[in-house]
Order: sequence, then C-alpha cells, then structure tokens
Amino acid sequence: MKRLVLWILIAAAIPVGKVAAYDYAEVTLDYVAAKALQRAQKPFHSPKADLPDFLRNLDYDKYREIEFRHENALWANQPLPFRVEFFHPGYIYQEPIRVNEFTLTYVQPVRFVQDWFNYRSVKLPKQIPADTGYAGFKVLYPLNEQNKWDELGSFIGASYFRLLGRGQSYGQSARGLAIDCGEADRPEEFPIFTDWWLGKPSQGEDRLKMYAILDSVSCVGAYRFVIIPGQTTVAEVEAIIYFREGDKVRAVNPDRKPIKTIGIAPFSSMFWFGRASERRFNDYRPEVHDTDGLLMEMGNDEVLWRPLVNPQKTSHQVFSTKNIKGFGLIQRARDFSHYQDLFNAYYERDGHEVEF
Repeated sequence: MKRLVLWILIAAAIPVGKVAAYDYAEVTLDYVAAKALQRAQKPFHSPKADLPDFLRNLDYDKYREIEFRHENALWANQPLPFRVEFFHPGYIYQEPIRVNEFTLTYVQPVRFVQDWFNYRSVKLPKQIPADTGYAGFKVLYPLNEQNKWDELGSFIGASYFRLLGRGQSYGQSARGLAIDCGEADRPEEFPIFTDWWLGKPSQGEDRLKMYAILDSVSCVGAYRFVIIPGQTTVAEVEAIIYFREGDKVRAVNPDRKPIKTIGIAPFSSMFWFGRASERRFNDYRPEVHDTDGLLMEMGNDEVLWRPLVNPQKTSHQVFSTKNIKGFGLIQRARDFSHYQDLFNAYYERDGHEVEF
C-alpha cells in the first residue's frame, strides 16, 4: 500500500434536525486516515449506485425548482459564526456525500431531511430515504457585512470546491486531486469526496475545520481543511493519500492502466477565447473566460506568466523547478469593456493561488 502525504495552502484572493445517535470520538486527520486506509483495502464502490432512480432522472428544470430552506441551515438556531446549507442530490449530482457533525468529544451523522427543502411544483414519486446523503454543501459566513450571511464557499461535484474572499465572485474551482489529467492514451480519473466531517464552531471562532474522505478507483485520501475567511480567504489543506493495489483497481476497471500522473492542488477554469486567441468564434463578445492566465513563482524567485489558450488538440506545458513557492489562475483583464457581458460579469472573476 503506497501512501502519499500532502500539505498545501490555498488562498482565495479570494437544529441539526434528524440525526442518528452520536459516538464519542475525537475527529482528527488520523481518525479519518484510519477510515480511508480501511476503505483502500477494498475495491472502489461508487455512491452513485445507492442513489434512487427517481433522483437520477430529475431534469434541469425540475432540479432548479428545488431549493434549501435557509432557516434549516446547520447551526442556524445558534449564535455561531458559520452556517452550512446542503445541495439536493439528483440530476447531474449522482454521487451523494455522507455528512457528519463533530465537536471535541462526539461525532454524529447529519441525515437527509426532505423537509429541509422547498420542492415548489416538483412532485416526487416516493419519500427519499434518510440515508441518501446530499449532493454537496455551501458554507455561509458574514463575509461582507455583519448580520448578513454570505456564501463563503461551496463543495459539490467530484472533488471540486470554491472559496470567496471579501467582495469577490466565483471564477475557477479547486480540486482535491487530479489523476491522469490530459493524458492522450487514457481517460482522466475523477476522485470524489464521499464523506465529510464538519466541525461545529465555537462562538467567535474565526475558522472552520472540516475533514473529508476522497475516494476513487485507484486511491483513497483523508483530507483536513481549515478555512479562514477574510479579505483574503485562506484554506489550509493537509492530505494523506493511499493508493489501492492493482487487483483491487482491476476488480472495478479491468482495463485501468497504472497511474501515470497525479495533480496536487489542481485548479480548473473556463476559457473559450480572448483578445489574443488565434481561434475566433461567432460571438459578439471580445473575450469569454473566467481566467486568462497562469501565474507562477518558482523556487529561485522567478515569476512566470502563461496566457491561457484554447487549442484544437490537447497540449501540455511543463515547467521544472525546485521548491515551487506558489501558482494560481488569474483574471487579469478587469474592465467590463473586455467582455461586454452583463449576465456573466467576467470582469468580476477573481483568482486563486496555491502556496507550499
């Protein structure tokens, strides 16, 4: 069993209800890593297999009708600095997560509660089981104004997550791990966060602690997040990755080749075209992108900028350095005239950076 330990720092310049009986436990990275190691001894089981069919068949319009009732947010009935709201499972979100709440002395599951959602005109054929799980969650915090609950970050879809600093809007997404991304001879493998432990904050606490299990055909990971909101929102991330043995990988995917590359602290962003793009499209807007370049600070203090492009075929750029200090995707053009798009407001997009 191979084990990889990571520590990264991500900066974004940027009533519990029906719960099961709690267990007495101290939730730490070692606590979650022990569960991850135990899972790595078995082949991968996709949470998608446990999602009821009628939730998988929700279409775009029906899914958009469903919203979380804000008054049911986790910790909403207590004077605490953070709240958590949940995304409904179904539609394209077919791999539900299991959520737990923990304090210094206990941990308890947060079951799926159908009454926490407003379904409007959507009529479901049957009751959703309490052990279904959620599609993901968003973290709320009075980021921009006191007594106003702003969205601080969201964790939904595979291992994607996004965070906001004060006065910012969402642009690109971070990921827990990338496996064989961009390789020509194999499809990319997308690990997913399957289990979460959300630390109940104390009054006046300035950070939120969370733990997660990341699972995939080839590996299982234990993650620790410490999110510190502010003008610049910082997420300290520590991870331990266990790689599954070959027989357990082949039991799920007989054709899976050995892992060729892994991406630590990867980011994803949308780039269609910019003013300097060689490929042009039939669109009135001068530019369409969430970010327009990659900024890196190398170990020797050299700073590199690489503009994003949209090539017809997959291309790679490789940069070699020792002890890289940081990198991030940046939206450099910040004036409306560059985009002329009122709906998407690309000029408000903000970048993220990773520091090691």
